[in-house]
Amino acid sequence: MTSIDFPYGNFDEKSNDKQVELFCLIWLDSNPNADETLNAEQKLRSIINSVKKFQDVKQCQKYIEECSHKDRLILIVSGQLGRELVPPIHLLRQVTSVYVYCYDTKRNKAWSSAFPKVKAVLNDLDELISRIGEDHDIQKKVDEPLPIHIFTAGAGAGQSTMGVNGQFVFSQVLIDCLLRLKSNETDQTELIDCCQTEYKGNKMELENLREFQTKYTSGQVLSWYTKETFFYKTLNAALRKQNIHMIFLFRKFISDIHQELKKYQSEKILTVYRGQMMTKEELKIVNYGKAVSFLNFTRSSDSLERVLFEIKADPKMVTSKPFADISKHSDYHGEAEVLFMIGSIFRLESIERNDIHIWVIKMSLSSDEEHGLKQVLAYMKGQIESGETNLRTLGKVLWKMGKFDLAEKYFVRLLKERDSTDPLNSILYEELGELAALRGDYDQSIQWHQKFLRLKNSKETDEKNTMNETMNTTTSTSSTTTSVKSENPADGESATTTLGGIDTEQFKEWLKAYIKQKAIAVAEQQNSIMRRHPKSVENFCYILEKQCSTSDDEQQTLRGIINLGFTFDDVNSEECIKFFRVIQNERIILILSKTSMDRIAKQIRNETFLSAIYVIDSSKENSFDSKLYRGTFSNISRLCRQLETDLPLLTYELTSVCSIPADYAKMSTLNYVLTLKDILIETDAKRNLKKEMIEFCREKYEGNVVQLKYISEFERNYQSDNAIQWYLRHETFLYKMLTRALRIFDADILYKLRYFIQHLHRHLESSTETNALRVYRTIRIRKGLMEKMKNYQNGLFSFNEFLFVDKTQPKTEPSPVNLDSKLVHFRIDLAANTPRHVISTKPNEILLTFGMVFHLETIEAINEETYSVKLTTSDKIHKAGQQISKDLREAVRGPFPLVRIAKLMWQRDLYDDMEYFASLLINDRQTIEDESANMSLGGLLHALGGHCYETKQYDKGLVHFQNALKVYLRVLPADDIKLTPSYNNIGSIYHKQELNEKALEYHQKAYDIQKNSTHPDLESVSAYAGNIASVLGKLGKYKEAVKYSEMNLKIQQKLHPNKETGDMAAKYYNLAGMQYRAQLFTEALENYKKCLEIELKCHSAENPTVAVTYHSIGTALDKLGRFQEAKEAVEKAIERLLRTKKEDDKDIQSHRAYIKQLEQKLWMKNLLAST
Repeated sequence: MTSIDFPYGNFDEKSNDKQVELFCLIWLDSNPNADETLNAEQKLRSIINSVKKFQDVKQCQKYIEECSHKDRLILIVSGQLGRELVPPIHLLRQVTSVYVYCYDTKRNKAWSSAFPKVKAVLNDLDELISRIGEDHDIQKKVDEPLPIHIFTAGAGAGQSTMGVNGQFVFSQVLIDCLLRLKSNETDQTELIDCCQTEYKGNKMELENLREFQTKYTSGQVLSWYTKETFFYKTLNAALRKQNIHMIFLFRKFISDIHQELKKYQSEKILTVYRGQMMTKEELKIVNYGKAVSFLNFTRSSDSLERVLFEIKADPKMVTSKPFADISKHSDYHGEAEVLFMIGSIFRLESIERNDIHIWVIKMSLSSDEEHGLKQVLAYMKGQIESGETNLRTLGKVLWKMGKFDLAEKYFVRLLKERDSTDPLNSILYEELGELAALRGDYDQSIQWHQKFLRLKNSKETDEKNTMNETMNTTTSTSSTTTSVKSENPADGESATTTLGGIDTEQFKEWLKAYIKQKAIAVAEQQNSIMRRHPKSVENFCYILEKQCSTSDDEQQTLRGIINLGFTFDDVNSEECIKFFRVIQNERIILILSKTSMDRIAKQIRNETFLSAIYVIDSSKENSFDSKLYRGTFSNISRLCRQLETDLPLLTYELTSVCSIPADYAKMSTLNYVLTLKDILIETDAKRNLKKEMIEFCREKYEGNVVQLKYISEFERNYQSDNAIQWYLRHETFLYKMLTRALRIFDADILYKLRYFIQHLHRHLESSTETNALRVYRTIRIRKGLMEKMKNYQNGLFSFNEFLFVDKTQPKTEPSPVNLDSKLVHFRIDLAANTPRHVISTKPNEILLTFGMVFHLETIEAINEETYSVKLTTSDKIHKAGQQISKDLREAVRGPFPLVRIAKLMWQRDLYDDMEYFASLLINDRQTIEDESANMSLGGLLHALGGHCYETKQYDKGLVHFQNALKVYLRVLPADDIKLTPSYNNIGSIYHKQELNEKALEYHQKAYDIQKNSTHPDLESVSAYAGNIASVLGKLGKYKEAVKYSEMNLKIQQKLHPNKETGDMAAKYYNLAGMQYRAQLFTEALENYKKCLEIELKCHSAENPTVAVTYHSIGTALDKLGRFQEAKEAVEKAIERLLRTKKEDDKDIQSHRAYIKQLEQKLWMKNLLAST
């Protein structure tokens, strides 16, 4: 199993979901008395319903170990088997208590006294049952798993679902989705059937179940929830084990509880208490966060007994999740009890250990509008939801959480509930195909896609014609119409398209490409701040083997050196090997045992991003065949002392570089670096940069005692004139974060560290020397990058960091790496007056500012693996760098740096980073008050929406377009012509989602504003008219659609009177298609012919589009009863198709079948005419 050093809860983690209660009783006895145990089992089931019996120790142990830590197991063991079973399972979290049932109590008490979880050693069965019942009354209150998700403010809305904030946000979105999802009779029947199966043979609970079925009302839900019956036990277990499907089945009753709590909402401030047993790791979870959410209904008591949580609840903080004193409804008479709604959010105030060694965790009720949550939750809900909440909405939430199997389950469930003609089905089939592909089930993916394509073909046959939407992908008011033709077969005739069939081999090729595309997308996400682990702000992470034991102090020391770490039971396991592959931005420090080092997997040994291997072993005389092995140490403390020496050297060797031709002014890494530098060093007087930086660093190093001390020291003592001294302290957060951020361009880290970057840069810039100087630097450069450098000789070059160089040629080479690289010796000639700083403690070493531009003079190969490169720099070269980046710097001009850096991300096509900075801007006070900033932000959001539209992320795109409109409306009236692209594009996304009434509303708004303006943009009016026609066609309003199609065509004819292109032909075709569907067959025929006339001029003889038009002419002639002419038109379509296809092609065969139908109609017409 993998454990991350900063653990967090996870939905649907492995647990015994078939067991609907939380507690399970396990009885291990090799020689059970059948009559005795059967009678006892009935009594025990009245306490704990699930009883599992074993006679074999190994089988029993295996079952226990495979249970989730969220399960709670109570064991009854015989004396002999207990000696064998208890030692290996005693420390497992899921094991709550053990009872030894034996004849020789004295002898068995002797061995069992060493194990605190052994509660009693008894030889009387009735006494055993009574003791289990008494203990269970306490256990179920204090030792149930407490499902918690935490939120750390400022960590980013869109973190991976693996991340801490990701779990918190998705838990809130999931709860919101379930509460709004209407329950139906099928769900409730499934829940009852599930309970009947689980409680079969349990007379007491089956009677409770019958009473519930016949007498339950919504107003009784609190009474049922506080009774010790199946209802509380199963619902509580589902919430605590986070069994999503059981929560889904219970959602009607969860909603009832929500309504009752709202009804009885407390009106005064309460302080309540909650006792809970928690492990050290679970305490870490709570201590890690700023906001805490309990994923169950939290019941607390005024009667202070064993306190762990002290909660102050102010009703003024309630926005959506109420709490109430339910003492009057509780089955626990005489006890004041308060119930909080599932998903209630609490702010962590303090965690302290009192004099009697009890942890006191003080919290206060919070709302989802604190901690930056309002924006985050609104954004995530907006990404997932559009229109009504249904099972697809739930499926999409689960999809985003990575729960592909569950998402598929609810998509299929929705399909079964819907009519076979429902237009949503095609979307579900396509999404199911994608889900199956993501799970690696390609055969199933093919089957779903076949269903999707058949249904799509059927819809196209029925609709006879489709029209593509025109998107405004820029923020300007102009629009270019791009129409694409589609088939128009006759009613009842077979379509000429091949979408109904599917070539399996061809589809598999497509699927491979699709999976590759997904893999690339995942790799890109690794570079994104939105997917980055919240603690990943340094160059390195460590992977530690679990058997290399560490104390708490050693763990803190190790974290002080490397902030991010992961622990594995076995570093050679497949699980660990897979984990290595997902690490993209960090270099890995591997810490393992001698045994594991002796058998280290080849995949790990050759891992590209592995930097160093350290072995923990008592023996000092070790030698291993690995170029990355750096020593053996008896404990972690000694290893850490070596790491403190090694890490600066390893960091020094991670220098990244970039080069371009001397006159290359387009987007490049070098131009990006120079523009980014320009933004970072720009003064920003309206912001408290020091405060923002310190808050950001504290957040990233939360729980890191060593680095937090450095941050506090910086806050107290830092002065701008000692910036260089701070940068030279390689053990501190500043050097670690800055070298990482500059190496891989982590824009958010660089933006937050501007306060220090500006001081460091200015101090270096002021440190000039009058003499020219030659300096040296040796690094390894990736093979591919080296090949580019050789092509760019006499070009421009830059090191992407604050650069250390030496006055003399280094004698030592960089450490060996697994990366395919070349060793490069740089000789750098610095002109007189080039800014540089001589390190006082190392007079041979010089520090240069970042983004300095050099001229790439010569590249000489010393041998196949080593090169010598000569660089020069001067004021002239610096100006050349400024000149080539001029256009980019001009393109990202803005009122202040936050706007500029967001625009830079757009220019660089870094959409995740652009999304991050846009999210900062949207509620930023400086932005809200600045008209120019609002217009820029609106454009950025609009561009994000366009990107999502193009990549078919329609839900996400809709959120961005809506936010763009909201931002524009801060500075523009609602009918401003500049808003029409936003209205239009919102309509286009609704159209893609088949929400056609909403699509029509927004398209009409865009059209009306343009049409009624004093200076309408005719291209836009034309495009919007075409979009309205398309939506009206979907709604079956064909005659209205004809009017707008005619408008679209007439404007284009006016604007482009002599235009004879495929685009103009398509407009005639689309108008004809609407006329055909409006049964205006004569008009349709006329426009099909005009389309054909243009196509014959502009298309090649092989273009199959002309065949489509011939076929459509045939269908129009067919409707007009001109069967002979129709036949001739279809024959021309076949003739055209045969130029590129074979006779057995499905389209051609379909056309021939249609000709036979036309011949039959012609024969019948002639027959009737003759008689």
